[in-house]
Amino acid sequence: MTSWKIRVPASSANLGPGFDILGLALDCHLNLTVTPSDTFQLEVSGEGAHQVPTDESHLIVATAQEIAGDLAQNCHWKIDSQIPMARGLGSSAAAIGAGLTAGFLLRDGSISNRSELFKELTCREGHGDNAAAAVYGGLQFCFEEQGSGITRKAIPCPQSLGVIVVIPEHELATSKARAALPVAHETSAVTTNMAALALLLRSMEESDTRLLSEACTDTMHEPYRLPLVPGLTEALCALRGDSHLLGSWLSGAGPTLASFAATSSFPELLKGNGVSSAVAALEHCDIASRVLGLQVDHSGIQWEELT
Repeated sequence: MTSWKIRVPASSANLGPGFDILGLALDCHLNLTVTPSDTFQLEVSGEGAHQVPTDESHLIVATAQEIAGDLAQNCHWKIDSQIPMARGLGSSAAAIGAGLTAGFLLRDGSISNRSELFKELTCREGHGDNAAAAVYGGLQFCFEEQGSGITRKAIPCPQSLGVIVVIPEHELATSKARAALPVAHETSAVTTNMAALALLLRSMEESDTRLLSEACTDTMHEPYRLPLVPGLTEALCALRGDSHLLGSWLSGAGPTLASFAATSSFPELLKGNGVSSAVAALEHCDIASRVLGLQVDHSGIQWEELT
């Protein structure tokens, strides 16, 4: 049986107005190596290593086993993740995506079409934003296609753009963040988001970053989720108040905050007023945070046969 190396990117969903339909892949990865073995072995390192099971119930292994059956048992699994858990950076999509990829490769020896991965991952995640970004990379727009279910379209993302993330050391379960949302929205909130989404897509397609700060705004989920973490509202306001950052948003369900920025300006912006003020706002509420400058991952899930 063949050994495989699998790499899955983190992702930031929503980007402000694109609730459950926009996802952006980031160059922070989960790495998995699967090697044939006489007995089941599992090594876990990196983010959340002490929070996850170290037996067959691990999400990645269990997902693979659902696809490949007992073939997943006779393997040595090595998992190393750089993606913080429960922070709004697509850790669950990356883990399930890695498990699905491993399962298909163990069972079939190849994956001929990424669409099967995307559909299965979307079904398990419940929405397509993080799934599309994880599978295909880049910026992805998800929508319901009549007769075909959820599908996606790649949106051009300027090569000069990266993302600065402020990651609070405070977990926020997606289920809790979803429970905070209202069951209905005022028409004005919906139309405001629609306008911002149109502006965001137009800005990306034309590689025009001048209006991203106005485009990366939201009235449908951020106002309800930001108060779940002390200091998060003030931190996002600080990022949005820095004119050198090109648009800021609550990443997925949170609590990570993200901002578009020119990658060439990362050294200055990582220590700039907006980021420093955001970190200070969280520290004022006794929440530490870390800051990363990330490139956009344009490749999505990658797998490689090891010889």
